Amino acid sequence: RILVEIRKGMYGLPQAGRLAYDKLVKHLAKYGYQPAKCTPGLWMHSHRPTTFTLVVDDFGIKYTSDEDLQHLLNAIKAEYRCTTNMTGSLCCGIKLTWDYAKRTVDLSMPNYMATALERFQHPTPTRPQHAPSRYTPPSYRQKGPQMATPIDTSAPLSDAERLRIQQIAGTFLFYARCVDPTIRVALSSIAETQSKPTQATAKAAHMLLDYLATHPDAIIRYNASDM
Repeated sequence: RILVEIRKGMYGLPQAGRLAYDKLVKHLAKYGYQPAKCTPGLWMHSHRPTTFTLVVDDFGIKYTSDEDLQHLLNAIKAEYRCTTNMTGSLCCGIKLTWDYAKRTVDLSMPNYMATALERFQHPTPTRPQHAPSRYTPPSYRQKGPQMATPIDTSAPLSDAERLRIQQIAGTFLFYARCVDPTIRVALSSIAETQSKPTQATAKAAHMLLDYLATHPDAIIRYNASDM
């Protein structure tokens, strides 16, 4: 018999993420850190004011003193190798531009849209598109129920076209959640039909890409709360 002890995660192992997370929880607990009970991804200390977010292997740390920061860094480095970015300008692929005087932070994803549009071979439209999806105006004088959109009777797409629709929905979902909420409704409508997309779905996806090509670099700003 051959006994094998696995000391690191195995690529492709479904349980690898869970095993790594459980190990991290157990290790940081020795230093007083634990995940928040009601907010996934948020960690707190038992008595220090330090909090941090954890997404895969990216830590976003909020601290009030250098001593508190060093305490967390020492806890992490006791078991893991890590690098630090003291400017806090990048986290999870999102660029963070801080203005401490105005108490704001701008989130953006430079070059993300250009790379995505190039992947889908979508050129800049000759006519600017300023709406991510079609607008269905309500009929205020009509009695009875109103259909938000007419029933789709257009032809279904091929398997290759269906895969492209699914890739579009997946690629821009992260972008929408992080920096551009204006495309969430359009993405939701496309995602609803991505398992059985039609020509209407393709037109909606094309309109969305035209909009993103017209407005490629979204920036969302958050202001500090006085609460």
